[in-house]
Amino acid sequence: MSVTGEIPDPIVSVTTADALGIELARAVMTQADATGESAIAFARALSLDADCLHAELIYLSILTTRFALGVALGAGESPARVRAAFERALWSGAPWRASASGLSARLREYKDAFNHPHPELGRAYMVGRTFARHCNSSHEVAVIEFGARAYMEQLPPMVGLLRSVTLV
Repeated sequence: MSVTGEIPDPIVSVTTADALGIELARAVMTQADATGESAIAFARALSLDADCLHAELIYLSILTTRFALGVALGAGESPARVRAAFERALWSGAPWRASASGLSARLREYKDAFNHPHPELGRAYMVGRTFARHCNSSHEVAVIEFGARAYMEQLPPMVGLLRSVTLV
């Protein structure tokens, strides 16, 4: 069972930073809808707040996408424009489970997890720990693993997709 759903097919027609950001936001929102049922089932099995866990999966997806942008496109004007368009598209539509303020509240902790992998267990473990903390389950191994797995299922395909796009 996939924790996060699938990353959409490569975005072959995207040629501008703005268009790529918009498509990435669309992909995150589509994925959020697709993972609702699996998140609810997992949360219920552990007597967790299903809405909290589902929302945290969304934030993790947003932050993993931001991290993938840096990994695949590096620093500079283009990645910054893609990220700005991505975030504009996330917050300009109708309200949904995620919010700009919720993202801001998590950004520092997830950024720290991305940039400081555990010396033995790696980056995914640290991301999973951060995920579990935001699900009010800091010491629940299954929740840590769920968050780590969600991150690991998203990152490689997202980096591959972003590396396949040529921005003009």
